[in-house]
Amino acid sequence: DAAMLTSVFPNPSNGSFSLVIRNNKYRQITVKIYSPSGRTVYINDFKTGAWFEHKFDFPAWPAGIYVLLVHSGEDILYNGEIIFE
Repeated sequence: DAAMLTSVFPNPSNGSFSLVIRNNKYRQITVKIYSPSGRTVYINDFKTGAWFEHKFDFPAWPAGIYVLLVHSGEDILYNGEIIFE
């Protein structure tokens, strides 16, 4: 089996960024974004296949360091910072 690879780019961004998951083994993922103050500002479930790609666009959000969490059930696929300039 090929390794699963999750990419988030560009980072830093102006509020628009893409999430790409290659060799995905999950049928559904949940994407959560937390504001710099720790508040949940976005949550959505996506049905996925082996290749998942989605562009997020939040131009009105203030600059800061947000946390992007991508998981499927208990399995975390990505947990990292995304910087909005």
